[in-house]
Amino acid sequence: MLRLIRKTVIAKITDSTAAITTVTTTTTNRKINNFATTRSVQVPVDSSLPSSSSSSSSSSSSSSICQKGEYHYNRAKHFVEQHKISLELKQEEKQRQQYEKKKSGIAVIKTIARQTRQERDQQQTQQMTDGTIAVTNSIGNTDHRDGSHIKIDNLEKARECMQISAFVHGYNDAIVSLANDALSKPQINVEFEYKYALKEKDTVLFDMNEIRKSGEKSAAHVAMKLYQWAGQRGSKEAWFNLGHLLWTGHDLNETCTILPNPQEAIETFEKAVDLGDDDARYFLAVHYLGQESENVKRRGLALLQEAANHGHGGALYYLALLYRNGEEDLGIDPSLSLFREYLDEAADHGDPDALFLRAHCMFHGEDGYDMNKLQSLEGFLDAGKAGNADGFVSAGAIYHHGGINVKQDRRKAFELYQQAGEMGSAEGWKNVIACYLLGEGVPRCEKTAQYIQKTVLNCIINDDDTTKDKR
Repeated sequence: MLRLIRKTVIAKITDSTAAITTVTTTTTNRKINNFATTRSVQVPVDSSLPSSSSSSSSSSSSSSICQKGEYHYNRAKHFVEQHKISLELKQEEKQRQQYEKKKSGIAVIKTIARQTRQERDQQQTQQMTDGTIAVTNSIGNTDHRDGSHIKIDNLEKARECMQISAFVHGYNDAIVSLANDALSKPQINVEFEYKYALKEKDTVLFDMNEIRKSGEKSAAHVAMKLYQWAGQRGSKEAWFNLGHLLWTGHDLNETCTILPNPQEAIETFEKAVDLGDDDARYFLAVHYLGQESENVKRRGLALLQEAANHGHGGALYYLALLYRNGEEDLGIDPSLSLFREYLDEAADHGDPDALFLRAHCMFHGEDGYDMNKLQSLEGFLDAGKAGNADGFVSAGAIYHHGGINVKQDRRKAFELYQQAGEMGSAEGWKNVIACYLLGEGVPRCEKTAQYIQKTVLNCIINDDDTTKDKR
């Protein structure tokens, strides 16, 4: 497996009372591995799910079914959004009642915000209403799909629409969404959970008895069955998520419901690759490049190049590392020009690690980059915003010490360290502790430092050790 060897610059805060005195700008020997490349599996039904490709058909009837599936899927997302808004409004009303006597201005602001939301909801409702199905935008909607007038809340309407989209019309995004939702639960009562689909038993496309059998084992087995159905209907998203599930296994509430099965996971990722999934290409590429066989490695390199050609940030970043370090087994000689070309492209695509490494190179003026502390600061901040906690640690270190074109701001440094810590960075929490011990950026408080050390930091370190043991 390839490793990027990063030089470390350490700036010490000199004080004999400080238990932790190191403020780092980088970390060393960060391993590039396939565990870090998996797309996060999203749960319950919401509008943030990536789109999946539905099976195409030349017949007008199939096209009509797909459109109906998409329509119900979008309705489900709409009602989920309505549910979230209703919760926000209830919370606002509660706060208004609590503080209206002391802070009457808050009510005015919240009224304006509420009116803005209502206008937006009305626009969304108008866009979603067609000539046969009426959609209203308040809690206690009336469902006109089958002529009934049963008042149910938005979340229940979302469930009904999602199940009609998935089971009646076979819309892949809906099937994947239901599978993702199942993974958030240890067990599923199929008769209750999928009651809307079961009510449509004469029109469902799938054998619901298979769902019942899977539900007797665990909700994760239901998710597997749903992923398989969507995958067989042409969803690369389904194959990728199933591959992720098989690779990592599923352990919910300390009950191991799905054991890891790397070989089956690889076969499943290959199915996602066949449908053009670049995340699957990248995952397999990193895995194959870590094997001993030269042929397998070359297969990995080919997949990596394909994903990079499609603009996959992780693949571009990995290629940058290959050309920085060279790889004799693959016939790749070190090339700083190609390293910089791929790194810039990866960073421009928003890859967190690429943004961090480019900022690091700018900070030190190495690997083909001119030294530019101000641009490196911006790069570290961008890396942190993209999800690289080291970026916030490094930006904090720059603010902590100040320098050319950067004004010293230890309060800002503390806030960045804390952001990194909240993202799970042990280095971030170490620097937060150091700030409290030294009174830099915050009032000095040894008790707070000790509390963070005993609770948060030790917990993160123990979790990291446990993860390493599992691997």
